[in-house]
Amino acid sequence: MATYTEHLELNGLDEEDELTDDEVFTRGGKSIPLDENGISKPLMAPRHRASKTDVLHTRVRKVPPLRVIWGPIIYGLIALGAVIGIICLVVFLINTFMAHLSTSHRLLHTQTQQAILPCTNITVSDIWFQTFPMLTTETAVRLDDINLDGAEDIIMGFGTGADAFYYPPVVCDVYFDGKKACGGGILALNGRTGQEIWRRYTPHEIFGINCNADLDGDKIKDCIGAGRMAGLLAVSGKDGTVIWNFKDSDAKIKTSNMYTPVYINDINSDGVPDLVQIHGGDPLKEPGSPTRLIGRLLVISGRNGQVVQWVEVPDKKESYYSPQILTHPDGSQLVMFGTGGETHGGSLWYISLADLLNGHIEKADTIYTDKYKGIMTPPVLIDITKDGVLDIVMAMFNSSVIAFNGLTFETIWVSHFPSSESYSTPGVGYFNDDDVPDFIVNYQTGPGFPVYYYTQTTILDGRNGQHLLSEPIKMVVGTQSSPLVISAEGFGNDIFLYWVSDCHGVSGESYNLEFSFVHGTTIHEQSRADFCKLRFKEKLFTRMYALNHASGPPGTIMYDSDTRQQVEHRNSLNYTEIGLKFLEKNPDYWTDYYNYPSQGEKNGQMKIMGH
Repeated sequence: MATYTEHLELNGLDEEDELTDDEVFTRGGKSIPLDENGISKPLMAPRHRASKTDVLHTRVRKVPPLRVIWGPIIYGLIALGAVIGIICLVVFLINTFMAHLSTSHRLLHTQTQQAILPCTNITVSDIWFQTFPMLTTETAVRLDDINLDGAEDIIMGFGTGADAFYYPPVVCDVYFDGKKACGGGILALNGRTGQEIWRRYTPHEIFGINCNADLDGDKIKDCIGAGRMAGLLAVSGKDGTVIWNFKDSDAKIKTSNMYTPVYINDINSDGVPDLVQIHGGDPLKEPGSPTRLIGRLLVISGRNGQVVQWVEVPDKKESYYSPQILTHPDGSQLVMFGTGGETHGGSLWYISLADLLNGHIEKADTIYTDKYKGIMTPPVLIDITKDGVLDIVMAMFNSSVIAFNGLTFETIWVSHFPSSESYSTPGVGYFNDDDVPDFIVNYQTGPGFPVYYYTQTTILDGRNGQHLLSEPIKMVVGTQSSPLVISAEGFGNDIFLYWVSDCHGVSGESYNLEFSFVHGTTIHEQSRADFCKLRFKEKLFTRMYALNHASGPPGTIMYDSDTRQQVEHRNSLNYTEIGLKFLEKNPDYWTDYYNYPSQGEKNGQMKIMGH
């Protein structure tokens, strides 16, 4: 029989290597499990040819010392190398895929841009045109198919030129067929033909329109009209019938304006969405006057025009700002509003709709504050940070355009226009070839309202606020109308529309010439002066341009007042002749007029009647 030592030798073992039945090995007298050494147990022991001695000797073979020390290390290095190799392979595959994806994206983008070419030759032809003698307008045009013919119709507010805090009823009798109120109103035009569908007169001018909800249940959207002297009413989109007029209440200030309202949910559960409105402004005050009427935030029933809740703005300033609703990812709704005026500082505020409904105006917070000029013109709400939340891009009255993060209200970028003021909301579109919207803005440069030396229009990069035009487009007079944008396929192909009001024969350094009015000229006279005639002895012209990155500034002329003289003046009226004919038919008015109410007030009334 083989000895124990011979048995070990036959099996290739050494006496110093010893394994226990629990599959541990000893190192320095300490038992260490195999798993703790980084070597996993095999699922099955390796097979070996049995011998007769295996029956008598059942000890597991010992492992040589060097194998005990280096085996786990080698296995660990192999495993580590395998892991590193897998990681490198994954990184390589990802980089290869991303490079391919990037190349494919650039190729697709290039192919798309090649396939969708920008409009370089923009042509315009008339569909129809209409003129409206004795009417003026400062309102945005609203579109809705109110006659159900498949084409969107046009709804707009207007003034008549007769509007004032008070004007005599004879004005309406003479010029507007005896309407009881004739200071302004709302009218609707057929989108296919331009013919009037209906016209509704109001006591004062209407310059804010919202036609986004059906208030009377006839499946046609109705319109809220807002304007001067607390003017606020709802009219049927179908035929202009008055649904309700703003009710007298302790919230009403007769001389303050109403601005474009914004719809909110049906908070009083009457089946009709309700409204948030700003009530403010003081037209009877001169710019710079120390005291102003305090602006008010109103919540109004969409069904009947009654005030549900109202509060004064938190800083007790005036307000001219059409309110806006900003919705956050958690579903909370914030009401944004501005305070201050041309010559009085103010702030851009926000308050939760819930706090407003409960009257907690003290919980309102500021986004931005200016000590010298107010926050007057509403911003455009557009996502430029790609986080799914609308951001705030605003043309301030204090020489700057500022973009705010709509979630955190932190400033994203600022673009400066020194010594300038703006009354217009930026237009939004894609001017360059990235996927962030850009902005067209207007600024009047000069000492301040109503004296401006020139106006400039330019386009700002939505990513950083940098100018995308090499030089701004300048004009002497300028307009306060907000620019618009026509969307087109392909990044950078959108068409930016803006108005130019300028003087013939003026260019270059003439734009920078300073001037001032004779001492004693009223603000009313200054704001309505013929700057071209007074400054340069030239005639004024007005044009609309269409601009994109391919056409280059100033762009293509869409409308030119010089070539539209016959159209613009085809229905010109002789107001003196109209008045004389009326008096011939109604001689009693001579007596009534001169007895009402006094000679001094009569002269003022005649001045109001002048056009």
